[in-house]
Amino acid sequence: MTTKVNKVQGGEFFKEAGVKLNKTKLLIASGIIALVVIALIVLFFGQPTGFVAMPGQQTASLPIKIGVIAPLTGPVANIGEYMQEGLELAREEINKGGGVNGRKIELLFEDTVVDPKLSVAAARKFIEVDEVKVIIGDYRSPNTLAVAPIAEENQVILISPGSQSDKISEAGDYVFRTQVNVDAEAKKLAEFTAGELSVKSVSLIVLNHDYGISFEEDFRSYFTGEIDDVHKVGSKETDFRTVLLKVKNSGSPVVVLAIGGKTGGLLANQAKELGLDTMFVATSIIQTADLVKAGGSSVEGWIYTYPYQPSGKEQLLFSRNYRERYGKENDVIAANSFDALMLISRAMRKCDEDTSCIKEFLYNVKNYQGASGTLSFDSKGDVLKPIALKTVRNGKFVPYNSSAG
Repeated sequence: MTTKVNKVQGGEFFKEAGVKLNKTKLLIASGIIALVVIALIVLFFGQPTGFVAMPGQQTASLPIKIGVIAPLTGPVANIGEYMQEGLELAREEINKGGGVNGRKIELLFEDTVVDPKLSVAAARKFIEVDEVKVIIGDYRSPNTLAVAPIAEENQVILISPGSQSDKISEAGDYVFRTQVNVDAEAKKLAEFTAGELSVKSVSLIVLNHDYGISFEEDFRSYFTGEIDDVHKVGSKETDFRTVLLKVKNSGSPVVVLAIGGKTGGLLANQAKELGLDTMFVATSIIQTADLVKAGGSSVEGWIYTYPYQPSGKEQLLFSRNYRERYGKENDVIAANSFDALMLISRAMRKCDEDTSCIKEFLYNVKNYQGASGTLSFDSKGDVLKPIALKTVRNGKFVPYNSSAG
C-alpha cells in the first residue's frame, strides 16, 4: 500500500494510509492539537509571549496591583514602617484566603520621604506606568493633599491611613481615610481640657502645616475658654526655648500640642530646663517611641487623644498577629493600614477594579469591625470611630484613668 504525505494548512503533515480525511476534519484535528500544545506550554512554562487570551481571561490570572506611597526613609520612617507592616499582614491574609476572586494582591511601594513632590511623582508613576486603580497613602496631610487632585482626575481610589487635615474632607469623591480627621481630636481635647481639667485658658503649639493649622481652627471652635497664644513650629525644629519662654510669660496653665513625638520629647526637656511648670496635653501624633526616647521622664503624665484602643475581637487578633510577626506592639497607623487594604479587597470582590463601584462600596461601609476598631465612612470619605484618652506612665503609653491621676 502506497503511503502519501499531504501538506495542509498550518504546516502540519498527516499521513494518508488508504483513508481520505476531508479538509474540515483536518482543520478540526489541527485546531485541537494546537490547543493542546498551547495548554501544555502554559502549564509548564507560563503564558507565552504574544499570546492573546480570550476576552475575560486576560486579567484572571494576573495579580491586582495596589500602589503604596509612604515615608519609608527620612524623619518619620518609623511611621512608614508601621504602614508597610500593617499592609503586608493584610496582603498575606487576603492571598492565603484565595486572593480577590482568585487574583493575588501585589503591593507596590514608593518612598516619599515626607516630600509632597515625591508623593506626586509616585502617584503619577502608579497611574500611568503601573496602571493601578487604588493607591494607599500618604501619611502626612500635605502629601495626601498634593496627590488627591491626581487621583480624582484619574478616578483612582486614594485612601490614607494617617492624614488628618480637614482639607482632605473636601479633596474629592475618590479620596478616603481610615484615620480620623483632626476635627474629631480637637473636639475631644477641647471638651476634656475645659471640662474635666476645668481650664479657662491655654496656649497652643502646633505644626506649621495643614495638620497644625486645621487643629488650631478646630480647637478654637470647640474650646470655651481663652487662647492665650498660638505658636507654629516646623517638624524639623529642635530649639523651642523662645516659644516656651513666651508660653511661660503668658501664664497658661495648660499647653495644647499638635506636634510629633520627637518634637514633643525635645520640647519637654527644654520646658523642664526653663522651669516651665505647666500641664501638657496633645493629639495622637505625639505617640511615637521617639517621644519617650527624646523626652524621658519629662513627658511623664502627658495626656493625649488617641483613636485606637484595642479591645474588640478583631483588634486583639490583629495585635496578636502583629506582635508574633514583628516582635513589637502595633500602633494605630499599622491598624489603619491593615483596615484600608482589607476594605479595598472586600470592595473588589464585588467590583473587581471598577473604581466607581469601589467608591460607592466604601461610602456604604457602616460599623465595620476592623483592626483599628469599629468604623464607618461618612459622605466625605472621612472615617468615624471612637476616640480615647491615653497618658504616659512609667515610660509606657497606657489608657488614661482620671482617678489614677
